[in-house]
Amino acid sequence: KIAQPTIYMPPGRLLGTSKLAKNNIALIPKAVRDFLDLKPGDEVVFVEEGGKVILVKGPVEVKV
Repeated sequence: KIAQPTIYMPPGRLLGTSKLAKNNIALIPKAVRDFLDLKPGDEVVFVEEGGKVILVKGPVEVKV
């Protein structure tokens, strides 16, 4: 088994974890759904910022 590197976790509250399934689907933990008030059919947006990917409730306005 190959050792996994230690990843620095920034300060904040851990709301859950999820595993990617074989069909590349990851479930959003209930604590995250509750925090973002996500309902079935809602859009989520993945934003890259400073080497991290942030999940936000969509839709979002994109300014160029």
